[in-house]
Amino acid sequence: MADTNHVRIPIAPLTFWTERPSPPELGAGGRTGLADGHVIEPGYTYYDKEAAKWLTASVFVPTEWAGERVGLHIEITGGEPLLFVDGEPYQALDYNHAEVLLYDPARGGEAHQLLIEIYAPTAGREITLQSAFLVRIDRAVRTAILDDAAAQQIAAVPEKVQDSGAGTMTCIGHSHLDLAYLWALPNTRKKVGRTWASTLRLLDEYPDFCFTQSQPYLYDVCKTDYPDLWERVKTRVAEGRWETTGAMWVEPDTNIPSGESLIRQVLHGQALYKREFGEVSRVAWLPDTFGFPASFPQILAGCGIHYLLTSKISWNDTNRFPHDTFRWRGSDGFSEILTHFVTAPQYHAQLKRNVATYNGDATVAMIVGAWDAYRQQNVNAEILHCVGYGDGGGGATPRMVEMVRRFADAPGVPHCAFGRADDFFDRLDAKRDAFPAWRGELYLENHRGTLTSQAWLKRANRQCETLLRNAEIFSVLAETETGAAYPAEELGAAWRTLLTNQFHDILAGTIIPEAVADARRDFAQIEEAGTRLLHTAMTAIAERIPVKEDTFVVFNPTDTLRPSEAVRVTVPANVIKAVEFADASDALLLSQFLSVDKKGNRDYLVLVTDVGALGYQTITAFKSSGPQEESTVFAERLEGAGVLENDFAYVTLNENGQVVSFRHKISEDSDDEPDAVREREVIADGEHGNVLAVYEDKPAAYDAWNIDRAAFHTRTDLAHIATVERFAVIAEGPVRAGIEVVQRFRESTVTQRIYLYAQSPRLEIETVVDWHEHQTLLCVHFPVAVNAERAVYEIQHGYIERPTYENTSWDAARFEVSHHRWMDLSEGDYGVSLLNDCKYGGCVRENDLRLTLIKSGIYPDPDADLGLHQFTYALLPHTGDFRNETVDEAHGLNYPLLTQFVRKSDKRKMPALPRAHALASVNDQGLVIDAIKRAEDGNGYIVRLYDAFNTRGAATLTFGFDIAEAFATNLLEENGVPLLITGEGDIAFSYHPHEIKTFRVVPSLPKGQRGIKL
Repeated sequence: MADTNHVRIPIAPLTFWTERPSPPELGAGGRTGLADGHVIEPGYTYYDKEAAKWLTASVFVPTEWAGERVGLHIEITGGEPLLFVDGEPYQALDYNHAEVLLYDPARGGEAHQLLIEIYAPTAGREITLQSAFLVRIDRAVRTAILDDAAAQQIAAVPEKVQDSGAGTMTCIGHSHLDLAYLWALPNTRKKVGRTWASTLRLLDEYPDFCFTQSQPYLYDVCKTDYPDLWERVKTRVAEGRWETTGAMWVEPDTNIPSGESLIRQVLHGQALYKREFGEVSRVAWLPDTFGFPASFPQILAGCGIHYLLTSKISWNDTNRFPHDTFRWRGSDGFSEILTHFVTAPQYHAQLKRNVATYNGDATVAMIVGAWDAYRQQNVNAEILHCVGYGDGGGGATPRMVEMVRRFADAPGVPHCAFGRADDFFDRLDAKRDAFPAWRGELYLENHRGTLTSQAWLKRANRQCETLLRNAEIFSVLAETETGAAYPAEELGAAWRTLLTNQFHDILAGTIIPEAVADARRDFAQIEEAGTRLLHTAMTAIAERIPVKEDTFVVFNPTDTLRPSEAVRVTVPANVIKAVEFADASDALLLSQFLSVDKKGNRDYLVLVTDVGALGYQTITAFKSSGPQEESTVFAERLEGAGVLENDFAYVTLNENGQVVSFRHKISEDSDDEPDAVREREVIADGEHGNVLAVYEDKPAAYDAWNIDRAAFHTRTDLAHIATVERFAVIAEGPVRAGIEVVQRFRESTVTQRIYLYAQSPRLEIETVVDWHEHQTLLCVHFPVAVNAERAVYEIQHGYIERPTYENTSWDAARFEVSHHRWMDLSEGDYGVSLLNDCKYGGCVRENDLRLTLIKSGIYPDPDADLGLHQFTYALLPHTGDFRNETVDEAHGLNYPLLTQFVRKSDKRKMPALPRAHALASVNDQGLVIDAIKRAEDGNGYIVRLYDAFNTRGAATLTFGFDIAEAFATNLLEENGVPLLITGEGDIAFSYHPHEIKTFRVVPSLPKGQRGIKL
């Protein structure tokens, strides 16, 4: 509103600094004698990248301006400026906030020191000082201009709309802030200061204005980086005009993180809100998240969250979602979250249509458009409208607030007033039964590539989730059995770093190279901390086990008894050279030498038996006493092909590593034929499995985000274009047999080591890809001899079924879908599962199981996915459906057994531990113990499990230590209900389909550990 500034006084001199000046230099006008500061004038231009430069000046309000509205008008283009007045952050000076109010009214004679931090965007930009004035603002002219602008907009509303009236709109100031996107985290921290300073100015000026900000992480940033703003924010929160929404630590992707990660998002987010403000949020605020899993309502409800706001589903490319306010029911069948989509329309140039925006403006066109688009007008006359610039921060402007006031009672325009989101949802909740119900996932028919882009991120996320989970479990075991202190603070810090990097653009891989580098650094820190904490816990346990021979303690991080499992063991160089292994009863175990490193450390595979759930057992190492038991797994190189065979499978490969035949040997023991075996072909007739294929991936828009349907019409199998550089048997022994295939195509190399283990029909394919392709998808296909109309995919805390045929437009749109560790296709008595250790995208179409491996877009990171990739997938045939073996086998692939070496010694720490022990187990195969950790308040331990089979029943949870008290709690470890303890460590409970259960257990203190504080 520059035309309201009838009197302007240029601000001069302006001094430019490359480093922040100290307080004595502020406003010195360049006359300090320091070489760094020099006087500049409007028009001054410079280039900068991910760094701050500074301007200083002094202003003096003329005495004759007493009683006037006085401010600043400073235009700086290209950069992201923050104005400090007398040393305190005051307001952003971005292109939407060039006008700064100082006084209304001024006394005259006021003097101030100005400091402007100009932060350059991460990608770099030319920055120009356009103008800088002290201004006297004519109130009457300003009011007239605003009145006229509002009147013109209202007059444009058609008469028929004016006559019909409209609903009510609760407006709320908002600024969506992506932690990383086209900028990196250091810039985001600066965006917090700029956006929140501007918002606080609006709250000061307009008593009716209300603002909401999600993401507790941002509050943590403000407290650390902007303590002056922090105190003002706390005041406004206490007043009720600044609403802390969101509940989750950041606004995460919700397709890729584990169920436990989603719970930890809320656990850490609400903990900050409660600690700093004495309140928690009841609204999950996820306007920009790329779809939601079917289990999400139960997770939110279990965390005490009642409501969800989002908008991205409006970006669907095929079907319009039928509801805007609805009761979203979870996969457990009864958890419900009242969900509301914002409907403010905004034309999207790339999509060439309107989509709903959370970056709403205060215009009649947008407000009326939002009401017109709303689907539930027949039962509800109130909608929510977010007002403010976002994505990169910014927030609302004075013009927006003024316009909302003027549209309050305008004809044909919804009644507008600022309010709080939780109050709005509470009013909706009073009408809950009138809203339609929706069950199942909220699938976004767009941005399907986010499941695969920056594949290293997906792998790092899976590995770090696994690492922190294991560190927690064995830290609990170490504390209960040895008294070793549980590292709560370090684990909490590592979790928060992981949660931060699960922000929807970071984990989705839709970020610039600088943000990619930040994420790599963070994941390396998580890996270091998790590895160290896990090693510390396992060492504390191993040191208490008395052994007479060199011994390996084998730890099982799953809740399943591993009846027969291969574990990788590293024998130190200074231990006997020829090695055999035996279990605790001295029975020899099958083992196979793998390799030796430069220091003489030797790796073996050992086939161990009966490793207890969430516990450990020992195996001893000693000199070889003779030939081992004859192998039952073989590999053979044939002319133009290869064969892998064990007691469970006979697999034929061609020279490209494709599975030509997979004969599953199924035992059919009977009294007449005790060793009877029938064979079933796994691969569909005339097809091959493990078919690597590339696709041209050039989306019409949003390169890193999208995979267009057209991409899957460009399939080229690698076998047609690749050169086979190696095909060789690489492993023959009693534990596993393997064949290595190396193929080169274009500038890339794919190395696959295809293994069959002695104890299982699971065909495991370890893959290393040196990838140098752009805009090219790499997928793998397994067409199998199974007839099924629906496939089953693992999601967080359960599974979802999806059609395998495209009978409807809704089916057709799901050509790339999310899943976690497995997908399965089963007919009445038989099925095949495709397991993986770090992939999230794929699809089952008819009988073809497809896993998407690499995407390699070029925007916003031109080098995305270039370089080395490591991943493993496995084909698992099974009798029955997925409930028979799939869940346990997928856990085995993702949670391999761990080992800790213990040298023989007569001097061990006391009290001694047994040579085998289990921390906890559950007597129901369909229940999965997902987490065991120290309670957040330090009182006992938290055990979380879920039903993976969609069944109901009663079960018993058994602990390896005595229990004094036990409680059933919500997912945030609250509202404990006492439980009956049977024996010394058993809890009996009932469960229903897909239910997530959380228990708090408080141990009794064993005699040898009375000094341990729990």
